[in-house]
Amino acid sequence: MIKPDKLNFLTAGMPLSTGKGGYPRAFEILKEMKLDGLEVEFVHGVRMSDETRALLKQISSEQGRALY
Repeated sequence: MIKPDKLNFLTAGMPLSTGKGGYPRAFEILKEMKLDGLEVEFVHGVRMSDETRALLKQISSEQGRALY
């Protein structure tokens, strides 16, 4: 669980080692690396489906990981 009184460490976007695994694999890597979450980057505009948004919300909530 993300605590506001703790310094949280995140990746800027998905870790490079995610490859084509997508967000589910990215969250596995975050767990392996003991990181607190990730920054969802929108470099070329906001392009995210409702399905992907729901998946990110579900995974981050279940694992207690931050999304920024």
